Amino acid sequence: MTAYGQEEYLEISFKDVKSSSAYIDNVHLVKNQETGFLSIFAEESKTTYGFQYDENLKQVAQLTSGGLKRKYKEIIGQVYDNDRIRLLQKNKKGTKFASILYDFNAQVTEEIEYDVDMSDQKFIQSYSKGGACYVFTIFKNKNLLRKWVFKLDGSVSHIDISLQEELVRNRFSSTNIYNLLTETQGFNTILKMVKVENRLPNTLEIATEESKMYAHDNGFYWTLDSNHHYTVLLDFQLPDLEPTITFVEKTKLNTRLPASNSFIVGNVLAQIVSSSQELKLNFRDIEDMESLKTYDLLKDDEITFKNSPILQEGSVYSFGATRKLEKTSKFLRKIASDKNGIALFKSDNGYRATIGGVRPQSGGGGFGAMGALGSIPIASFGAATMSFNPASFAYGSYGFTGSTRIESLFHNDFDHREGELPDNVFDEIEELSSKWLKRADDVYLIDDFVLFGNYQTNRKLFTLYKFQNK
Repeated sequence: MTAYGQEEYLEISFKDVKSSSAYIDNVHLVKNQETGFLSIFAEESKTTYGFQYDENLKQVAQLTSGGLKRKYKEIIGQVYDNDRIRLLQKNKKGTKFASILYDFNAQVTEEIEYDVDMSDQKFIQSYSKGGACYVFTIFKNKNLLRKWVFKLDGSVSHIDISLQEELVRNRFSSTNIYNLLTETQGFNTILKMVKVENRLPNTLEIATEESKMYAHDNGFYWTLDSNHHYTVLLDFQLPDLEPTITFVEKTKLNTRLPASNSFIVGNVLAQIVSSSQELKLNFRDIEDMESLKTYDLLKDDEITFKNSPILQEGSVYSFGATRKLEKTSKFLRKIASDKNGIALFKSDNGYRATIGGVRPQSGGGGFGAMGALGSIPIASFGAATMSFNPASFAYGSYGFTGSTRIESLFHNDFDHREGELPDNVFDEIEELSSKWLKRADDVYLIDDFVLFGNYQTNRKLFTLYKFQNK
């Protein structure tokens, strides 16, 4: 046990493994859910070191790879069987793909660059499940998805999925999903779908993004919130991963174009709609979209459902200082000029919500497209794993917020719960990690617990610490 009461889960010494002085920059974990084996991949500038551990955390194999060309910077998924793991990577634009196969039994690696035709398409997101990694693209200005299927043997195929029938079924035949997914910035059309790990706490920097992806037990959801009247929910179910579409109406305000957003946790869809005069929250059952609880806040009201002061903080406000706002009217006015959102986290005692807004950054409107969160470079907390490990994203944004917000506690029925805000798992990790130089720091959600990893350069030692998720 550490001095902070956390368990040392695993240590990897690189003293006899690596001779170069290059830093370990990123570490990636893959848990085989069938065998319980854990594979760890540690990257330096030109080499990747692979380690395999059995269900008792005993090392059973080790491999070294020269890696792929530098343009393939982001790992987006994995495919595995008992002793083989293929990591899929993409270039910055999502137009080219490559992979490395690690065969721990045969003690060989294999690199592949795929010859795929991405003309007239834009990358949306990836999804990995067992024997395949699925990459979804959309054809420009069309309601047509392409599902790319990458297999362990190195093969790739694709299936086109038309969304038009679903739109007609919903009586929204004129809706253009491509337009809902994209925004124009100067001469560029940007598509950004943020993958959310909603089993961990999330900041408003993540929650305020308009297009989000959430894994569930049998597939995943996409939520699109650029429309002011509806949350467009796409539900992709295994094995086909061909979506059904639901248009979930947003609560109406008197303002013509209020700010709005949504967030999913478990079977709950939370929606927020706000203006400088009013804020409304609606918690829905995602199965039938029936409302579970609503809150309506006017600018002259006291906020009766908050457990914190109104906080304004971060690098975009007062050079990083934190201010407390007294009036509801100031809170509503601030988030009306920002991107608004609600981040919801489920705990044993109910839910914790972060409600508010984030000021859009100049030159890009969000970290998903431009690689900046406030003034903190996203590369400093795992840009290489944005699609592969969203837990890294959640941890990386924690503590770098530039938001106006309140924190609220709710019972399971979403009645407000009084009490002090408890520390969460990221607070505990920050307490432990504050004594170290941050090098290859990252967070991983494995089963129902959280692992925090740190590489100590002077000792050539990578350590994983185990935390309870709370």
